[in-house]
Amino acid sequence: MFLRLGVAPATDYSVAGRTMAFDIRHNVYSSEILGHAGIDAGLLAEAVPSGTVIGHISRETAADLGLPSGAAVVAGGFDQHCAALARV
Repeated sequence: MFLRLGVAPATDYSVAGRTMAFDIRHNVYSSEILGHAGIDAGLLAEAVPSGTVIGHISRETAADLGLPSGAAVVAGGFDQHCAALARV
């Protein structure tokens, strides 16, 4: 989706954690798990904290979508994880 908005692929930690290849203690993909699975870490979207500005929508894309030029694209979070925080 981010590529269609003109920004680099990214995902937040909660979604990356669902891959079972993400080290939630260190907030990085596990080279050990990826190595066993034969997956190049460079193929995965960058994992960032929720709320991180990933980039800004181009003027052309913003016009096509009816959004303000330069609108920020921000990492969200997995709905169940975010809902769990709201219960605390």
